[in-house]
Amino acid sequence: MEFYTYKGISAGKYVEGEIEALNQDEASHKLKEQKLIITNLVRSKKKKIKKKRKR
Repeated sequence: MEFYTYKGISAGKYVEGEIEALNQDEASHKLKEQKLIITNLVRSKKKKIKKKRKR
């Protein structure tokens, strides 16, 4: 999964945040389900955090 950074309008207020999704279409769909009007949606450069395994 990838992270996407978004900006939009919800309940008349500007909001921004990050969402995890398989692709940009899924991220857009998830945000629209939350009644968010998307003004900007881009893939974040954040890398997945790998967990260190103890031996």
